[in-house]
Amino acid sequence: MNSLLSAISGKFTQSLVLGTFFPVVLFLIVGLLTVQPLLPHGLPVIRTFQELDAQWEVVALTFVAILLSGFLYNLNIPVLRFYEGYPWKGSWIAEKWRIPLYRRQFEGASALIPTLRLLRDAWKGAVGQDERYGKLQAQLNWLGQLLSLTYPHKKALLLPTRFGNVIRSSETYPHKQYEIDSILFWPRLCQVASKDTLAAADDAKSSMDFFVNCSLLSGLLAILLFVVGAATTGPAMPPSSLIRWVAEAASAALCAYIFYGSAVSRAGAWGSEVRSLFDLYRWDLLKKLGYQQTPSSRDGERAVWGALTKQFLYGDPPANIGKPLPYKDPAEPRTLLTPQPADLGVAITSGVHRGGHGARRVVHRIYNGDAAHRPAVSLRLSDNPPDGTVYVWGSARIRGAVYQPPGTSPLLFEIGPLGAGADVEVEYSVLPADLRPNVH
Repeated sequence: MNSLLSAISGKFTQSLVLGTFFPVVLFLIVGLLTVQPLLPHGLPVIRTFQELDAQWEVVALTFVAILLSGFLYNLNIPVLRFYEGYPWKGSWIAEKWRIPLYRRQFEGASALIPTLRLLRDAWKGAVGQDERYGKLQAQLNWLGQLLSLTYPHKKALLLPTRFGNVIRSSETYPHKQYEIDSILFWPRLCQVASKDTLAAADDAKSSMDFFVNCSLLSGLLAILLFVVGAATTGPAMPPSSLIRWVAEAASAALCAYIFYGSAVSRAGAWGSEVRSLFDLYRWDLLKKLGYQQTPSSRDGERAVWGALTKQFLYGDPPANIGKPLPYKDPAEPRTLLTPQPADLGVAITSGVHRGGHGARRVVHRIYNGDAAHRPAVSLRLSDNPPDGTVYVWGSARIRGAVYQPPGTSPLLFEIGPLGAGADVEVEYSVLPADLRPNVH
């Protein structure tokens, strides 16, 4: 979590200035305009500050701003976790109000999608794709985006704040799509992604930090105004000053809420950058880690990343469970002979007869030389044609008889039984692949 939310492109200055320094300066200026008039004029700190020259006042304020900025910048992770709801996730307000609220919303949207799909399909079958069908499809699209971008993919992962759920949706996206543990692989992914892509993600996070810090400082200012005003308010305070104090405290609290809403929006933008990094650079990361797997399906890819996640987290699996993921999938044999019984001592000899116009006749001779003189109950031959060639339709023969393989990628030959000491020939023809249009 800490590494996932840290600055990622090395642009420390921009992250510090835009995300932290500006909110602190704004907080100090507004604080001087609102809190200072409420303080007693005889306070030593106020009197000392007022006695400074204008240039030294600027120096003092700059020093305080830099000091507070460094302090707040290093508290970035705890502040974000507080806004996500982690520190108070087990509190009464979280367990009895906030999380149940988001759980009802999540379950309601999830349950509505199948109903809308049935209604959409029924409407299409009865009326067609008219305006009402388009509205139903648009509603389905909106609900899908809401669940994908606003909530994690499992209700057990819900947090007590909107901000936390939006961030968690981006954290769980790689696991949902590819079985990638985002927290585990995030630092490694940042090493292979392009600088421009990392800079875009860093800019989005700096913007999110700006609004989070503005919300935090506005909330602290509201509390400070309330405490100082309550401590200094007396019967002699003019009604106008009382009204001003209440209005300033309420305005600061309102600003904290508005900035929080903006932080939620920027968290969504930052989450989109995180998603794109995993979408675009996960294969580069896999190669950089030394693995050469090229899965042809989403399930195959998930199996690879799932195995790597366990390997990185727990090390080698126990010997009775399996072995670590190999760096490269073993190549499938071009020709595979499967006898029954499986331990039968059979041998295969293969060769090629060349013909005219690039044609070739592939021949496999299978001999049952089992030491115990056992017959083969059945034989099955799987064969891939030589690279750059295609199978000539109707050319396969077993024992000289025409045979039509049930599969051609690879070619499958069900040979049947073979007596002890007997042999059988399997053959077929191929042509160069560039002659494929002429093969019938």
